[in-house]
Amino acid sequence: MREITTENTGEMAEWLEKTFRVEHAYCGTYARIACFLSNEAKMKDAIINLSLSLESAYWAIVKREGNGVANKMTRAIAAVGRDYGFSGDAGAVFSGYVVPYSFRQHVWQKRFWKDAVSSNHGEHSHSFQWLMIAQNLDIDASEYYKFCCEYRSTKVYLRPTSKDNPNDQIERLYLWDLLVDCFDYQLTPDWKENIVSHTARSPTHLNKMIHVSDCWLKDQLRARYMKDKRNWNMPGEGFSEIADYARKEQDKKVAKGLMTLRSKEIYHRSPANPMPAYAPLQGVLKRSTRRGKSRGWNSPWLVEYHGGADTGVIRFPLSKDCVNETPDLLPDRPVTFELMSDGLVKQQVRKILK
Repeated sequence: MREITTENTGEMAEWLEKTFRVEHAYCGTYARIACFLSNEAKMKDAIINLSLSLESAYWAIVKREGNGVANKMTRAIAAVGRDYGFSGDAGAVFSGYVVPYSFRQHVWQKRFWKDAVSSNHGEHSHSFQWLMIAQNLDIDASEYYKFCCEYRSTKVYLRPTSKDNPNDQIERLYLWDLLVDCFDYQLTPDWKENIVSHTARSPTHLNKMIHVSDCWLKDQLRARYMKDKRNWNMPGEGFSEIADYARKEQDKKVAKGLMTLRSKEIYHRSPANPMPAYAPLQGVLKRSTRRGKSRGWNSPWLVEYHGGADTGVIRFPLSKDCVNETPDLLPDRPVTFELMSDGLVKQQVRKILK
C-alpha cells in the first residue's frame, strides 16, 4: 500500500511540479495539503475543531431565525467558509455528473456546493475537506482551492471500475482529483499510479470518519441520513443513490421559483431567493447573579442576547475556556460571540470574537 505520508512531502512536491506542471512556488504547499489530509490522527482533531465552528454558526442561525428555517447546515458552512476567503455562496446543488468546464468554474469562484453523488460520498465532504485545510494549515486555502482545477497531469491514472466504466478507466487527472477526490475501494492505493486512498483525500473515507467521530457534526449528519424522506444507508453500510432524490427536491423548488436549473445537473438559488446574510451573534457581557452549575463549574459571567420578538432576552453562560481566554471581561461591554451546544437547551458561549 502506498499512501502519502509526511516523509513524502518533498518527493510529492517534485512529482507535482514534474507531472502536473505546478509552479515551483506552489507545489510544496499542495504537497502539504495532501500530507495533512492523509494523516489520520490530525484528521480526527480537525474534525472535532470543524464541528465546533459549524456548531456555533448553526446555532447562531437558529437563535436569530428559529429552528424551522431551511438550509441551516449549508448556511453554517458558508458562514465559516467566508471567514477563510471562500465565496460564502454554498447554495448550489450538483445532482449528477457535472462537465469539467462547469465544475472548474465553481472551484475558480471559490464556491462550495451540495454534492448529490451518493450517501457514501457525502453531500458536504469537499466543503469539510477545504475548511479543515483552512483551519489547520497556515496558508490561504481559498487561493489554493481556486487554482486546484487549473493543473492537469501529463500522465494517465487508474480509477476503479464501475457499471459505466467496466474496464479500468485511464485518464489524465486534474490536481483536484489527486488531492481531494480519490476513491476508497477496489485498487491498492498508489498516489503515483491511481486515485484510490483510504484517507481523507477520499471524500467517502472522510465521510466515514465523521460518522464514527464523537462530535456534534456526526450527530447532525446521521440525523439527516435517517429522515423519513431519505432513509439513506450510513457510510460503509452500502451504497445509497441520492441523485434522484436531489433532482426531485430541487425540481419542486424550481417550480416555486426558489431554485433555477442553470445547466445540466447544477441547481442554483434563484436571484429572488438569495441565501440570507450571516452575521455572528451580538450581545452584552454581564456578571452572573445566579451561580448555577454550568457543565460542572460555576460560571461567573454571561452574555445577554436580545433576540427577536419570539425569543426575547436570552442569557448564555461563558464556558470555562472562554473565560480563561478573554482577559478583558467588563460588565456591559458589547461583544460578538459564538455558541457551543448540546442542543437547544444547554448552550454556552464558546468564544468572544470582539
